[in-house]
Amino acid sequence: MDGENIRCPCCDCKSLKFLPPDRVSYHLISRGFERGYVNWVRQGEPYWGETSTHARYRDEHEPMDFEQIITDEQHDSLRDMVTDVVGFEFNWNTRDESEVPNPTAQKFFKLKDAADSPLWPGCESHSELSALSELLNIKSESNLSERHFNRFLKAFGQMLPKGHKLPDNFYSSKKVIAPLGLGVQKIDACENDCIILERRQRNAECKICHHPRFKPRRRGGKKKHKDIPFKQLSYLPLAPRLQRLYTSKITAEHMRWHKETLSEDGKLCHPRDGEAWKHFDQTYPSFAIEPRNVRLALSTDGFNPHNQGSRPYSCWPVIVTPYNLPPWMCMDRPYMFLTLLVPGPKSPGRSLDVYLQL
Repeated sequence: MDGENIRCPCCDCKSLKFLPPDRVSYHLISRGFERGYVNWVRQGEPYWGETSTHARYRDEHEPMDFEQIITDEQHDSLRDMVTDVVGFEFNWNTRDESEVPNPTAQKFFKLKDAADSPLWPGCESHSELSALSELLNIKSESNLSERHFNRFLKAFGQMLPKGHKLPDNFYSSKKVIAPLGLGVQKIDACENDCIILERRQRNAECKICHHPRFKPRRRGGKKKHKDIPFKQLSYLPLAPRLQRLYTSKITAEHMRWHKETLSEDGKLCHPRDGEAWKHFDQTYPSFAIEPRNVRLALSTDGFNPHNQGSRPYSCWPVIVTPYNLPPWMCMDRPYMFLTLLVPGPKSPGRSLDVYLQL
């Protein structure tokens, strides 16, 4: 507790913020509890990792170091996150120096070093990776500009002990965190939504309407300018995110929920209870027999990302969600995957299926 304030265990605050009790109640009702946080050590619950006898003995003879438990828990969760990103299990205490690591392993080792190295020599509360993750999260939640964030990093770095590893600008911070994110593929398309243009055909035009692929270059000047396409899609690969659902034991079990959990007679609680789902199972029995096969739902709609008073603009995000999951998970934000972003300024209309081929 912090005076009359208590830690808020909602999915956004994650027990890191102290708020009034009524505000905490509002957060829990509107946002829900933090997922995966079942041992409430931050609120004073005994640590489950110890036997009850040892816990009682320590309660009688010495105070429980909750801050150390929280630090250890955050450190373990950070390691789990790095392992999930790379996509394979790894022994953190071993490293083979005799063999040159491949690009995937190199990315993992960089993340591992950032997760293990303290923010400054002797720091026990934060590693380089955990500190940057928290600071970038604050930047996102507070809507700080890059300029103000750079000023904050420089001022904060001057307050830290010598030898600290905190970067002094946003660009350097993103380079450390970048391997945690997913790559984005830029794909050229016809401006009239006719076809998707292949990368190997550098100077190709649309085969249907013959519209040029790139905007005309400016004449004059010695500097070489990069070709700018008339229309370019942003594709976020879906396969790595689906693979991550099976790297976690908990979500891997939930991905079989649609097959292993019995339905309630006469009640439509999940898409598996509908006639369309049953018809699909009858049509493709070889696919339906394996409960781990992923069933995806696709949705899209246009919106204007700019202000209302600006010129009309229609941007179309394509979102998919796995229907293998229980109803309380498949409609939750962490399991709604943005896979494609079709830019405007006009709506693709019926030509949207051209982009869905990706």
